Amino acid sequence: MAAPAQPALEIKVHRHGWEEQYSDRGTGARQDLTTWRPKDPLDPNHFRVSHTATNSRHPPCAEPLVVTPLSEGCLAKPLYCECVWTDMGVHMDNRGISPGTCKPAHEIDPWFRCVKDTLVAPTGRTAKLWTDAGSRGKYDGGVWMIAGSDGFAAGSGKTYEGGVRHQEYKLI
Repeated sequence: MAAPAQPALEIKVHRHGWEEQYSDRGTGARQDLTTWRPKDPLDPNHFRVSHTATNSRHPPCAEPLVVTPLSEGCLAKPLYCECVWTDMGVHMDNRGISPGTCKPAHEIDPWFRCVKDTLVAPTGRTAKLWTDAGSRGKYDGGVWMIAGSDGFAAGSGKTYEGGVRHQEYKLI
């Protein structure tokens, strides 16, 4: 009897470019922040496993990546999102989904997937990309890029500035 297949993913370049997911336009923050995801339409077997961020109004220079499952069980729909920061209390020109905002499962991007733990490795975060300093928001927030990944981590000052931290991961 053959051993069961190991979970596997294929990483592909998504040729349709990026679409803006969130912008801090109008918040008064001293730095710009725009978050991006691979633009729709996605092919039926292509999925997003991260979003990215820039401290400008321009999309990243790199082409977006999507994944295709090569075996059963390597991707799963998220059950929930945990709120780690919100831009509540700031005036904005363009309301989007702030980094770290929680959503119920039925409102999560239908093309976003979680990755099987055997297909990722622990990593850290890079230098801070953005903070909401100057926005007069109720909560202090920040965005850090994830080392070895296009993804970003968002959190409140308490979450990432010496307080409780979540483990970041990258695809292997």
